[in-house]
Amino acid sequence: MEQSTRAATLIYRYCSTFPEYLLVSSNSDLNRFVLPGGRVDPGELPQEAAVREAREEAGARVQVRRRLGIYDHLKTSGVVVPTSVYLAECLDLNQSPESRKIRWVTCSDLQKHSLGLQSRVVQILELADTRLKYTRVP
Repeated sequence: MEQSTRAATLIYRYCSTFPEYLLVSSNSDLNRFVLPGGRVDPGELPQEAAVREAREEAGARVQVRRRLGIYDHLKTSGVVVPTSVYLAECLDLNQSPESRKIRWVTCSDLQKHSLGLQSRVVQILELADTRLKYTRVP
């Protein structure tokens, strides 16, 4: 299996019957939103890093439901880094230790708001949204 050097979490919750997804402000641009994620530390599994990053960047306690895959993450420096992305249910939400802004969005919100999302993040959100709408995760 291909090893990633980053891990990210697509955090969801249900609002009525629609899934909502948690995005956090980028640490380099507070008006651009990203999935909580970061470096996989030595000796750490990508899933463990995804859970840790969700807690650090969003203040979220999560339960990983499935791995969505490995995607290319384009850093602001132009470097592309393989990133394992996990779909995780939000169990609890507190203030982010990193004081990032958070925003809950639905897929339909993506067309309404300028969130500065990379096109790959939008694709990941749309993929997860389709799965969650038709196969509601327990």
